Amino acid sequence: MASIEVTFNEFETQLLINKFNTFCDKCYSKKPPRVHHCSQCDRCIFRMDHHCPFVGNCIGIANIKFFILLLVYTLLVSVLSLI
Repeated sequence: MASIEVTFNEFETQLLINKFNTFCDKCYSKKPPRVHHCSQCDRCIFRMDHHCPFVGNCIGIANIKFFILLLVYTLLVSVLSLI
């Protein structure tokens, strides 16, 4: 088998370093990819969707299931109340 040698030039190396070693400008913590800082909660949220005033929290990877269930149950209660 032939070995494959991968070489990166200086520009590609800097792109990789900057992509995975970024820091949040607001809270000065290490920020992995797909993390966004919420200005209302003043913290970083992984895969942040939005800040929901009804829930009083940011909707991210940890609570997206519960937010969707809240929407479905609200829709069901609204339909049942109209009937």
